[in-house]
Amino acid sequence: MLPALAIMISITIFPMIFSIYVSLMKYSLSMTIESRFIGIENYIEVLQWPLFLNAIQVTLSFMCMAMIPEFFIGLAIALVYNQEIKGKNVFRTIMLLPMMLTPSIVGLIWKFMLNQELGIINYILGTMGLPRPAWLGDPVLALPSTALVDIWQWTPFMALIFLAGLQSLPNEPFEAAYVDGATKWQVFRHVTLPMLKPVISVAVLLRGLDAFRVFDAIYLLTWGGPANRTEVGTLFNWRIAFQYFDFGRASALSFILQAVAMIFAVMFLSVTRWEERA
Repeated sequence: MLPALAIMISITIFPMIFSIYVSLMKYSLSMTIESRFIGIENYIEVLQWPLFLNAIQVTLSFMCMAMIPEFFIGLAIALVYNQEIKGKNVFRTIMLLPMMLTPSIVGLIWKFMLNQELGIINYILGTMGLPRPAWLGDPVLALPSTALVDIWQWTPFMALIFLAGLQSLPNEPFEAAYVDGATKWQVFRHVTLPMLKPVISVAVLLRGLDAFRVFDAIYLLTWGGPANRTEVGTLFNWRIAFQYFDFGRASALSFILQAVAMIFAVMFLSVTRWEERA
């Protein structure tokens, strides 16, 4: 186990310790290399930045805009595919194609599709006599447009997890409910959903953490614009590190973002466990 342990230490533990060290330093490469110990000053300054609060707000808004449709659409798709229908294996394979693409390719594809002048979406709207909005340039539409791209790519992930959960449920409770005269809606509400709660919790938690650290697609679609309306936390962190070369504050910001993600994960798990006990 020693070689594997050495590799793990070199690629995970050592960079983590070095990042903590850098976050406590005035570590900037803007003009000349500057390095001096300043304690938690970087953390205090980052928490006081208005742009940091904006990045957190944009990130949470993006998570809600993306995850809520992904949950309901994914659950609906899973319920359909759980039925005995012809050709469902072919449609299931087609459904998984967006998830197999890399986020960078997805971002480029949708950037062309959402282009105001040359995009196919505005072309279709124009042929119907409808307005041709600037999907990625409008401060109101930019964030929902990026969430739409995330929904297109990751709804199959939610559907796949829900489908696996549905197919693992025992048949006896459903048979007993139908014998007692329950309708399909009553079976879904009082039998399927309660038995599917652990799977739903895992799917929402995994997807939530993944949406919290979204970077690739938004970087390619809007680069945080217009007017920082789509600048999520990870993109803001990248800008501080690789545009302003302030690695001390960027390291502090990365740990603050990790702490925020952990807080939401713990709160979500606490709520789900409380509901199960109730």
